[in-house]
Amino acid sequence: MTLNYDCHCEIARHLTDLDYINFCQILDIKIKINNLTVDFVNSNIIKLYKLDFDLHTISKHLNWEYISKNQILPEKFIKDFKDNVVWYRISYHQHLTEEFIREFKDDVDWYCVSYKQKLSEGFISEFNERVDWELISERQTLSEKFIREFKDKVYWYSISEKQELSERFIGEFKDYVNWYHISKYKKLSEKFIREFRNYVDWKSISRYQELSQEFIIEFGDSVDWREIFKYMKWSERLSEFKIIYVRTMLMKVKEWIRDTGENFERVMLLIGVNDSLMNSI
Repeated sequence: MTLNYDCHCEIARHLTDLDYINFCQILDIKIKINNLTVDFVNSNIIKLYKLDFDLHTISKHLNWEYISKNQILPEKFIKDFKDNVVWYRISYHQHLTEEFIREFKDDVDWYCVSYKQKLSEGFISEFNERVDWELISERQTLSEKFIREFKDKVYWYSISEKQELSERFIGEFKDYVNWYHISKYKKLSEKFIREFRNYVDWKSISRYQELSQEFIIEFGDSVDWREIFKYMKWSERLSEFKIIYVRTMLMKVKEWIRDTGENFERVMLLIGVNDSLMNSI
């Protein structure tokens, strides 16, 4: 016995979600969006959108927070449902073009845009009063020319850590950069360190920079010897450097004894020169 159209529709009414859609498509039955569960629509909204379902009829029942965060949404879809989507989720979780952001500049969350979207320098300049400059400095790739132009807006703490900076640029903005971050995160030449020896953080220099043994000898009074011994890769000249270290410390001992009147043993303890190190020379 062949079932008629009404029988097929009745069968379809008892099916759910994907089974219902497949059944209706096979038998050319009109699919009713109200016959789908809300959870199914939330998870498959773009598939349904591309099948030209009238989602507006059930939009108020959908979880737009979930949709805005967890579904990959075309910009056309966002435009069609601009009054439903959660804009801070859209700004953070969706990939947006600059043209789209420009069109919806009053809807997007600029903190999230600054953090998550890839922005060109021209776009940042255009919306320099809307973007979050701390996040721009940390998350976007900025040229030295751009940083120079907006030197009073960027966050130099983040610029010094996250951006690619030449030694010439660092020298130019020596009073702006964060020298701890420069000393830790940038690869610096010995010539540069020597020139800005009164600016660099010597503990970070001693730990993170690649220093020649000759340079360490030259700046024996400036380097952090504990960091040097702990992190540097040494050759067979290790004993020689222990001697240099102890001699450097002894010179400081003499100065401190002269200036403070402290006794020898107490000062030795304060600067960390122990008996085993003394015995190694």
